[in-house]
Amino acid sequence: MSDTLQATRLASPVLVLGPAHAGKSEFAIQLLRPDVAALVIGTAPSAGGAAAGRLAELRALRPPHWETLEAHGDLPAALAEAATRSGQILVDSVSQWLAAVVVARESLAEDLLEAELEASADELLRVVKQAT
Repeated sequence: MSDTLQATRLASPVLVLGPAHAGKSEFAIQLLRPDVAALVIGTAPSAGGAAAGRLAELRALRPPHWETLEAHGDLPAALAEAATRSGQILVDSVSQWLAAVVVARESLAEDLLEAELEASADELLRVVKQAT
């Protein structure tokens, strides 16, 4: 790991943004200490085919002693649970979670969907603040 990357390790939350398949997960894994237990919160819905293969690739990059917790659509609850179990948490990924929120509520009118997304994001931020 480069000295620059090593220097970026923070005790506070870090949000890694970028387009799909740009290396966000790999970069986030490098920000955590591999010698310390971590809990990875998966947010992708159950997948088959190429998506399942990609998830397996990402799991293989993580140290074997890191745990995985599936959010099952409720990222704030999964994060609240994770905060009681681990000092290192990786959410992979917030964008997958937001997409799942949209899909689950796709029948709502646009203004109601916007309100649901805002409420979901507010709840996630509340849990992040509580956990740090």
